Amino acid sequence: MKVEPLCPPGYRPVPLAARPLLPAHRPASPVAPLPSETADACPSLFGAIGALAAGVTGRILPPALLATAGATVGSTLAGLVGGGLGALAGLYAGYRLEKRTRLGRLVGGMAGGLLGAGLGHLARGAGVQPSLELARETAGFSLRSLPARLLDPNYTSHPKISPAVAAQGASHCQPGDLVITNDDGDFSLELAQKAVGVSAHWTHVGIVDHNHRVMDILLTENTARSWPLEFIFTDNTHAKVLRPAYQDDAARDRTLDWARAKLGKVTYDWKFDLESDDALYCQEYIQKALKQGGILIEPRKVLLFKDFVSADEFGSSPQLTEVWSTGSNFWLNWLSKVT
Repeated sequence: MKVEPLCPPGYRPVPLAARPLLPAHRPASPVAPLPSETADACPSLFGAIGALAAGVTGRILPPALLATAGATVGSTLAGLVGGGLGALAGLYAGYRLEKRTRLGRLVGGMAGGLLGAGLGHLARGAGVQPSLELARETAGFSLRSLPARLLDPNYTSHPKISPAVAAQGASHCQPGDLVITNDDGDFSLELAQKAVGVSAHWTHVGIVDHNHRVMDILLTENTARSWPLEFIFTDNTHAKVLRPAYQDDAARDRTLDWARAKLGKVTYDWKFDLESDDALYCQEYIQKALKQGGILIEPRKVLLFKDFVSADEFGSSPQLTEVWSTGSNFWLNWLSKVT
């Protein structure tokens, strides 16, 4: 899933032939802790964790409190039925209030950040040293800048993929490859997938066509569309390229022909129903396209045993091989929302 479809003004893709072939992966960061970088990391790490945990609680409190108040008033005036209606009205009012003001998230996040930072100072005194990866991820945390970050639903310390790295990823793409992405700016998609048991490291998938474009289906577009190859990289914070093991070129072309035939002709599947083809969500769109070429992606069971295809199913399939990746981790991505 992905929700930002517009190409930047003046965007011009660089021809693939003009690019040098670069290494398939970004250089891995060392994981052993270094005292010079981790000695003061505990307050930042604990503060970030506290802000995130308490921020979630804070978002729940306004709807919960108003639902309780509504139930109390409603039951007093109209008994059991009135209590139920009052609870629903209060729940909705609390949801709207929190969405508009983010007050619960702000108060909860600040309280959690302050408490977490205090615990971090105690942990540092006890000799606790976070890993270098966590120390670097949370180095930008501060109580002074925390309010603005809590109030901005699209804030992340993770930058969009640069044009240079996008060119690196695009140089490894071949027709029929999948590009799996994630954008930490809109973290609701990660949280929603995490809630149903998905790893949520990745949230969206598209497929590379013969003309060096990517076909996918977006929430805001509400139909299958085609985009410049580099754009699917630069419009996200993380990306990886997977190569299906097509039996031959004809199998690959059947997949691409099916995907291309759906462009502009199907709507987004808000029911997430794998049984019909008139509406498709992004993972369903690619799963059914791959099936035409003999690549079978088995769905998982979620929400009352409903079949669902997530990005995890593509990553774990023995018929797909990863050829390039920036890497992505749900927990580190979540930390980026306050650091």
